[in-house]
Amino acid sequence: MEMTVFSKIADELGQHPTSTLRFIAWGEPLLHPNVVEFTRYARKAASHNLLTLITNGYWLTPDLACALMEAGLNLVEVSIDAATLETYRQERTSIHHDAFSRVGQNVKDMVYQRNEKGFRTRIVVSFISYPTRESRAEYTLFEQYWSGIADEIVKRPVHTFKGSVPVIAPLPNPRPPCYCLWARCNINPWGQVNVCYNDWENKNILGDLRDSCTSIANLWQGSTLAQLRADQCRGIFQGICAECRDYNPDAWSHPYEQVVKRCCMEV
Repeated sequence: MEMTVFSKIADELGQHPTSTLRFIAWGEPLLHPNVVEFTRYARKAASHNLLTLITNGYWLTPDLACALMEAGLNLVEVSIDAATLETYRQERTSIHHDAFSRVGQNVKDMVYQRNEKGFRTRIVVSFISYPTRESRAEYTLFEQYWSGIADEIVKRPVHTFKGSVPVIAPLPNPRPPCYCLWARCNINPWGQVNVCYNDWENKNILGDLRDSCTSIANLWQGSTLAQLRADQCRGIFQGICAECRDYNPDAWSHPYEQVVKRCCMEV
């Protein structure tokens, strides 16, 4: 993402102070060369908004962690997904051999810096839970280890990433509307607004923020999303939603936004 696109996003975000900006998806956000500059700009342009970031933690070095906290990041979530080296290697087959120990140390170093320097950033670790006995046992170990270190531990259901991971559990019947249509506005690195974060091929684009006449609010309140929301309230799932297997049953009762606000309010 270019700075001209990001600054437009942050400037509009500042007009809606209850909204949260989250760096996530389309790759590891810490690899973007301007992630600190983006955070710093957003903090000035959207001074009352919550700024969050999700990372695999490998590049969360002490210097970068400190820079992000100084820039005004409210919350960082480190997606670890394992309590043991064996499980981590199964989950993250393409990552560096030393990643498990490095990620854990990076989180601990960030917590230490935060406490020593008095930053207000909250630090969360997360775990993807499969509906198996082994996964439940692993999560128990994960929770025991990180309790007292991280500010909060998040457990997420497994995600198929549009079918690339075998389906674990059937969709509920009847199927409730998707929470994301009311809670998440998805902007890809080029400034296009996607209907859904699961649209990896960019086939369902609401509009392009590089167009000077296009705003996030107009797209969010526009006819396409309004129709999708109305259809799903009637049990009709069309387009990209028709084949989706990634319904999160906890999203309505325990939305992620509650985790963010709870953590940040505890400061």
